[in-house]
Amino acid sequence: MNSMENRQKARIERGWIPAGYELSWGDKSTRELISLLENRDAIARTAAARLLGQRGETLPVPALCARLQKETALYSRLAAAEALVQIGEPVLPRLVSLLGRIGQNQHTSLPTRGFYKRSFPLPRDLAARVLIRAGTPALPFLERVVQDGEPFQAREAVDAIGHIALTTMDTRSERVLITAFRSASNDPILRWKLIRAFRSFSSPDTREILMDVILNDSHPELRWEAVRSLGLMKEIPPDVLEHARNDPDVEVRSMARLFMG
Repeated sequence: MNSMENRQKARIERGWIPAGYELSWGDKSTRELISLLENRDAIARTAAARLLGQRGETLPVPALCARLQKETALYSRLAAAEALVQIGEPVLPRLVSLLGRIGQNQHTSLPTRGFYKRSFPLPRDLAARVLIRAGTPALPFLERVVQDGEPFQAREAVDAIGHIALTTMDTRSERVLITAFRSASNDPILRWKLIRAFRSFSSPDTREILMDVILNDSHPELRWEAVRSLGLMKEIPPDVLEHARNDPDVEVRSMARLFMG
């Protein structure tokens, strides 16, 4: 077996099927497809998820969310996520409850290096990624998590809000994020994520917060993220940029150089 055949076999084992292949199961009822989500064969799970998404019914939402939470086959997991996006707004309350609960890839400490790309970083949390695809209808649900959710969930909700705001230019969540920042003095990870999200909300209030972080915050990770957010807004005053360029932390200085000239 050559390398191409090996790669194809590996994809199939992870639940890959070609477009339209799921129609082989198209005569099954919705309840039968829900049962197929538990099949030992990843291909069957992928096909079931695709068909359930195409049908757009709300009945399979709990089963799809459960599959998203425990699925180990890549393409079956992607199919479950896509099905939830296709079903739309009815999935949002259950999906936000999964923030921070899928996998163990979420940030549990501050980063050791800055992010030098100009795009909004793709969240590590799978539920947040799906909610981003839902777009602006997800914002009220995400705001409630920021206001009242557990800290580990609020952090992921902030990532989703920042991404949605940047891509849609919908800044309705700004006051919620600013209030959260002012209440998060004991959670540097949440503050770091809020600083990152503020690049999507260019206003006098967010700019004032970011400048204060650059000039006064004791965490270099927050300072370099504030430089990045202000720089991407193209709103960083020359004296603040100069202050960052002379920061005692090498990563802050490196981020400042990104926006010099």
